[in-house]
Amino acid sequence: MTDKQNLVENRVNELISSGNAAYVDDDFSAAAAAYSSALQISGITAKTAAQIYSLRAQASIRMEDYVKAVYDANLAIQADGSLDKAYLRKGIACFYLEEYETAKSAFLSGLSHTSKPEVFRLWLRKCEAELEEENAESVPSTSASQLHKENESSAKDQATHVAKQQEAEPISSPVSDTTGETCGTQKPAKYRHQWFQSPAAVTLAVMAKGIKAEQADISVQRQSVHIAIKAPRSEDAEYELALELFAPVVADSAKVEFLSTKVEIRLPKAEPNVHWASLEAAGGGAPAPAAAAAAAAAPPAGGGDSRPSYPSSYAAARKQVRDWDKIEGELKGEVEDEKLEGDAALQKLFRDIYANADEDTRRAMNKSFVESNGTVLSTNWSEIGSKKVECTPPEGMEVKKYDS
Repeated sequence: MTDKQNLVENRVNELISSGNAAYVDDDFSAAAAAYSSALQISGITAKTAAQIYSLRAQASIRMEDYVKAVYDANLAIQADGSLDKAYLRKGIACFYLEEYETAKSAFLSGLSHTSKPEVFRLWLRKCEAELEEENAESVPSTSASQLHKENESSAKDQATHVAKQQEAEPISSPVSDTTGETCGTQKPAKYRHQWFQSPAAVTLAVMAKGIKAEQADISVQRQSVHIAIKAPRSEDAEYELALELFAPVVADSAKVEFLSTKVEIRLPKAEPNVHWASLEAAGGGAPAPAAAAAAAAAPPAGGGDSRPSYPSSYAAARKQVRDWDKIEGELKGEVEDEKLEGDAALQKLFRDIYANADEDTRRAMNKSFVESNGTVLSTNWSEIGSKKVECTPPEGMEVKKYDS
């Protein structure tokens, strides 16, 4: 390994250690910044880059920026497809975004690359439970749609029968209004919708499967969205959604994607970095920019930790009430209980020793570490207090002095 490669590796390791130390101190923003700095160094290997992207994804999960976490986890997987933690972190972020199919796929992929399958299996069970509930609740909609077709067919048969009677008996009484009501009664099909946000944009997803562009009429204005989805082979809308948005968006830059499982609309925020407290404006009117910014900056009520929002109109319709605070605590506990490795574990050990030490021990640790250029860490002040601590490099390495 050349001197230049050594310098690159040392610098990258320093930044990773700095990020890990910040993570241990719950300063996730500083951790993500350190990892980002490490990624900007040219000459790092693909495996190292994958490790750093995975670490930054974990920091984003702790900051509840799940979209960013998915993005980094995907980059990690592209750089090193065998990195199990990248699949784990992608799956966790997707689970929080209620993208259960994607989360399940990530956990299954990670399961084939890990030596510790227990945590993947636990998350897979969580995903399967959510998907089973979704499938169970989709049955009434299918049945209602089928029932409507049967009713419509029955109504047509009845109308035909009445028409034949009228031809045979022209003086008979007029057709009852009930027939007309039966023909015209249609309950629009309902799709659930959900949303999530990043600092730059809000993404709205309508969970309608197999919808083509020609079936949808989507209009995005500065503070509103209107979506109409037509039934197959019909000009009538079977689903409509009209929303007054929480804050303004850049309508001209909105993007629509028709995916196999949903219709996804990306709405760039007119005021980036303003946190939306909800998708829709309270009372039908959007907040003023200053009010929105103040709401974003204000601490949570009661002074406690802010709870992550679970943005889904579907949640309100669930038959089974879920204790999301309990689930959140379980998931965060699993993330926190993940064992630290390498430099992160060592840094935590040193910090714990320092935090619980007396004054002489702390002085010894500081003096030995500084004077030895980080190669010695002593806790015995009586031994090193009166002498200079010499640099003691690891076996097989030597000390070199560089002119400043």
